[in-house]
Amino acid sequence: MRFPRIGRWVATENDSLLLAEVHEANGFLQRFVGLQFVTSMPGKTGVLLRNCSSIHTFWMRFPIDVFFLDKDFRVVEVREAVRPWRIAIPKVKAVSHIVEANVGVSKIIEVGILTRIE
Repeated sequence: MRFPRIGRWVATENDSLLLAEVHEANGFLQRFVGLQFVTSMPGKTGVLLRNCSSIHTFWMRFPIDVFFLDKDFRVVEVREAVRPWRIAIPKVKAVSHIVEANVGVSKIIEVGILTRIE
């Protein structure tokens, strides 16, 4: 993965593992480029975009699950299988961070759960 690994993503209430590895895209260029031109992501891996409220999937080669989080890392909206060449803008206004992950991760993550990166 082209971004630094910062930890793993877990549900705060029961300490269940959501993603084994979370990488963070820092700065404008890393965030803009994101997963463009990447051919795939390892299974339980995701990318965190702090202080971000929308994404695009231009030039991506695979769909992703997108998790919109509030300032406390509570999941406020989930978008499943966002395909390449799309823009994802949340319907909820209280979005502070976004996690991008492989399709299928959304099956274990529900709106309303409080999460943390450790």
